[in-house]
Amino acid sequence: MSGSEQEEVQRWIEAVTGERFGQSPFGDTLKDGVILCRLVNKIKPGTIKDSLISTSRLAFKQMENIKAFLEAVRSLGLSRSDCFDT
Repeated sequence: MSGSEQEEVQRWIEAVTGERFGQSPFGDTLKDGVILCRLVNKIKPGTIKDSLISTSRLAFKQMENIKAFLEAVRSLGLSRSDCFDT
């Protein structure tokens, strides 16, 4: 993804969630899955229970967030072939 595409996606995510990325690089901001889970919940409230979104820095907790995000977007109609694996 080019820098301009990243900027466009970042602006969109910030607009939908109301959260700012801050100074961290694009990938670093998304890698824990927290903003991605919150994004899904803005699109369809309650898709991922807030109690299941972990802010832990432990890698396996971050992977659980990403897994929850991927399951959620698949349930919203995104094709499995358009998704990635952790």
